[in-house]
Amino acid sequence: MLFGVLIALDAGLGLIPNTVFWFQEASIAAGIGQPPWLSGWFAFWLAQANTYGTIEVALVTALEFALAMALILGFLRKVAYFGGIALLVLIWATVGGFGGPYDPGTFDIGAGIIYAIGFLFLIGLDAALPPDHHTLDARIARRWPNWARWAEVSSSVFRPSGGAPRRPHEAVSNPRVPQDP
Repeated sequence: MLFGVLIALDAGLGLIPNTVFWFQEASIAAGIGQPPWLSGWFAFWLAQANTYGTIEVALVTALEFALAMALILGFLRKVAYFGGIALLVLIWATVGGFGGPYDPGTFDIGAGIIYAIGFLFLIGLDAALPPDHHTLDARIARRWPNWARWAEVSSSVFRPSGGAPRRPHEAVSNPRVPQDP
């Protein structure tokens, strides 16, 4: 939930006046000092920022707010986790300039990739722990059990063919193989 609040605060910055101008300036700055083989990538995104800057800022702000609400309410968490990784890596790779340019003594790799690693941590945590019953997903899954396929990471990792949740240390019995008495 705290991660969702941080994403919501970040999305709120997109509502500040002159964000489109800042976005265009950040797109220019991201390409400065980058390796020559990345010049086409940054030229493409700079052209997009200059042509569709208002739309891009509105879209990213809306996606960040949707992501924040999904995290805070616990709605479609699996989709939110993977979507958050995709969105934040894209932001990191465009206006974040891959965290670069990297000079000797530079240690900052950028915030976007750190957020993406945070989402990977949430995926691992969600897969390792039993499903959380205090989320909107849990309430929906009580009514529609197949909802867990879209919402729960643990349902796809630890739930073999619709059975009860299984932990990695538990033995899996095969009904076709005779068991010793």
